[in-house]
Amino acid sequence: MNFDTCIKLQLEGQLTNAELCYKKLLKNKKISKTTIANIYCNLGIICFATKREGEAITFFKDTINLNPHSYIAYNNLGLILSRNKKYDEAERNFFLALKYKHHPKTYFNLALTYENTGKINKALKNYEK
Repeated sequence: MNFDTCIKLQLEGQLTNAELCYKKLLKNKKISKTTIANIYCNLGIICFATKREGEAITFFKDTINLNPHSYIAYNNLGLILSRNKKYDEAERNFFLALKYKHHPKTYFNLALTYENTGKINKALKNYEK
């Protein structure tokens, strides 16, 4: 089993099998720090998709510890925080995601956060990006 096999399972929607695949890979002492960070991020995405937000948060934070430039981890962490009405923390994570990549989904997520907090002008500016 290799990383590409795990990704294929994840993309096919076989989340349980993908999760098991990633966890088996983590037992391999020879994988790089970058690969470990990518595995943690993908495990976070799987946990988020399967309504296990606490586990997802842990995996995204582990990703960031290994790769502080992971805009995907910051964006997804921001989504969870915003969903749980922790808007200030969500905003910080979206800003960090945007620091590393100006991705339209992150602007959209930031705009939603602003909209949910009544900051309509800020929301509109980010919806436009």
